[in-house]
Amino acid sequence: MNKLLIVFILLPLFCIGQKQGNIWYFGDHAGVDFNSVVPIALVDGATYNTNSYSEGTASIADSLGTLLFYTNGRKLWNKNHSLMLNGDSLFGNFSSTQSSIIIPQPASSEYFYVFTVGDYFEDALKHGLSYSVVDICLDNGFGSVMTNKKNVIVLDTIAEKIAAVQHSNGVDYWVLTHKLYTDEFYAFLLTANGISDTIVTHIGSIHSGAQGQLKFSPDGNKIACGSSYLTYFLELFGFNNSNGIVSNYSPINIPINSRIYGVEFSPDNSKLYANYFSFSPVTQGIVQYDLNAGAGNIDSINNSMNIIHTYGGVSPRGLQLAPDGKIYSVDVINRDYLVAINNPNNYGVLSNIQNNAVYLNGKYGSYCLPTFIANYDYSNTDYNCINALDEKGHVDKQDLIFPNPFSFRVTLWIDKVLKDATLILYNSFGQQVRQVNNVSGQTVTLHRDNLPSGLYYIQLKQGNQTIATHKLIITDY
Repeated sequence: MNKLLIVFILLPLFCIGQKQGNIWYFGDHAGVDFNSVVPIALVDGATYNTNSYSEGTASIADSLGTLLFYTNGRKLWNKNHSLMLNGDSLFGNFSSTQSSIIIPQPASSEYFYVFTVGDYFEDALKHGLSYSVVDICLDNGFGSVMTNKKNVIVLDTIAEKIAAVQHSNGVDYWVLTHKLYTDEFYAFLLTANGISDTIVTHIGSIHSGAQGQLKFSPDGNKIACGSSYLTYFLELFGFNNSNGIVSNYSPINIPINSRIYGVEFSPDNSKLYANYFSFSPVTQGIVQYDLNAGAGNIDSINNSMNIIHTYGGVSPRGLQLAPDGKIYSVDVINRDYLVAINNPNNYGVLSNIQNNAVYLNGKYGSYCLPTFIANYDYSNTDYNCINALDEKGHVDKQDLIFPNPFSFRVTLWIDKVLKDATLILYNSFGQQVRQVNNVSGQTVTLHRDNLPSGLYYIQLKQGNQTIATHKLIITDY
């Protein structure tokens, strides 16, 4: 088999677009489109309430904000809102606080990891954390779960919590969860080769209950964790997105006799919000903390606790930072509306909480909104399944690139001696942008020159025969 080796000079940061979180589906057929200036309700979603409730979902769009697919942890629906091929019977559960999260495979525009989280009441945590891989190019671009990469169990007996953030290299991702009945955070490093490292940190409380959200701050430096069942707490931690270590445990004061379900950070990382509820006294609301109080001193942060909103009734609600910079939650009383924190960077009443902020057009939210990568830092979803070259064919793709992306030049080596071969480079739209003729021997160097950063496809031909094809990423860093 012919083998192509690509050697690069610098390991860079790469990011395409920030619209991958612009389409939300959740609750009972509810949805919201954030591609416009004002959020627009979607009524075509396939998610549904079971036994009058549903919790976690996840969705993903491409870099232009066009829906790719979404899930409730148990089923996957494609962009046409039909069940995706092989997309049933995933190991997550609609009753899990954060049932799922979708993460593009680093350095790929074709594969997506769907991490799923089991639940405490419906499935008794029997599946824990699992993943399935979607090939979005199958089924004519509607996608399919790969049979040999479906329901791969990563860790058993975890709380109903999952969060993700980009690695400091700007390409890979940390996937974070918490093992139940322990004080262990598990950080899994997702690279182009799959999960390549696992970091376990013993810190904070022992989790006896599974419910409550886990969130990264947008800058990836902090973690907030809530608990609303059996053990009731709100905890703040530091996180190192270079080595995956959780640090700086800080217990946060919460309203009397309350339980914490939803948590979220402000876009500027300065405020922490939590949804609390209590049966004695019967009360529910949103509480805010100033993380910059006293230069970040924990006592000052606790003294800054401010109840900024109260509801009638007692019903847990998740919080989610949206692409428009606002934080949303399903209204406790009117479930066909979203509540918005319009100015979450501001303290107290200046945060400007608004009831009935987004009307769901007759559809209903439930406990949670979709889970996304922190700050919507998606490295690549600018996919193009139909292009000018046959990327599927000819060689084992795992033998082609190591590593990738590159900034200045790449050197290609192939174990077949070439004579008068041709190297062709295509952009992500299938347009030819570079051609190198008369390639002979076993190596050829391709210089970036004035090519813009982005996703490219390379094709090496000798005569009418394609010797090798693969994807390349050019970056400015």
